[in-house]
Amino acid sequence: MSSKRWVAFLNLSILVGTLLTVVFCKMEIRRLGYVVWKLSREAKVAQDIERLHILKYTQLTRPERIEDFAVKYFDLKKANSSQIIHLDLSR
Repeated sequence: MSSKRWVAFLNLSILVGTLLTVVFCKMEIRRLGYVVWKLSREAKVAQDIERLHILKYTQLTRPERIEDFAVKYFDLKKANSSQIIHLDLSR
């Protein structure tokens, strides 16, 4: 009689262990799905910030703005067609 009880206890233990494993796996799948969703959202925000920085960079480096800055702060003027521009490339 003792061996039948032992087999029943073992079967019940295997059943409970299997059910707990299934529940744990489902919880882990849900947790990982949430992590993937959160990371994809963060990646989208990072991509939007990168695009915004690129847009700001292109606005800051457009030729008209650089020319206005040079005229305002460095007292530079546009070169005329009759002027010769000498570039010293030996440095």
